[in-house]
Amino acid sequence: MPLLIRYNSGLNIADNGLALSALMDEIVSSWPVPVEDVSFVGHSMGGLVAITALSAATDAGHSWARLARHIVTIGSPHLGAPLEKGVHLVSTGLDQAPEGRPISVFLEQRSAGIKSLRTGGDDGAADPSHQVEFHFVAGAITKESDSFIGKILGDLIVPVASATGRSRTRVLEATDVRVLGGRNHRELLHDPEVHQDVLGWLTGRDVSKRWPYAALR
Repeated sequence: MPLLIRYNSGLNIADNGLALSALMDEIVSSWPVPVEDVSFVGHSMGGLVAITALSAATDAGHSWARLARHIVTIGSPHLGAPLEKGVHLVSTGLDQAPEGRPISVFLEQRSAGIKSLRTGGDDGAADPSHQVEFHFVAGAITKESDSFIGKILGDLIVPVASATGRSRTRVLEATDVRVLGGRNHRELLHDPEVHQDVLGWLTGRDVSKRWPYAALR
């Protein structure tokens, strides 16, 4: 049964992860029938919050962590968001000069949640020793998803390398990695192909040809 969970994007990812872990512990323990498995689907920061929640639940010994089976992240900046990194550098530079400090102070009004996107979430949970299967979906604004420009620009918010957890210096383990061309960050959330992939991953069935998009709504 799907549950929609809201979180405060003004809080940093770690705090949201802790809150989600505690909420899941309460939900699972009070569910009217025994819960057999738990899966998460998160877009953008939501994917990082889900992974961080699993890590927090594992550390705290919450029973629901043993029920986790799938985490799907859609356009999530596992390796950080360049836009936030850029704003941080600009703000830090402006703070060095008296004339620039007022602008730096203004830029630093960003929420803790946005600032935490500079480094991404706690992806220590994405470890092959866990029973959880991780599925990463990335978007590229160019039609060809493997083009050089497409990889750099990504979905205009998150580069392909960050959304797939793969760079020259760091690779996150994942069961499936999908890169879709011709999509921006927001379009990924409502994309029919993404919905098909998610349904297939969560059910273990090949839905690429047998399930029309209308059946998913």
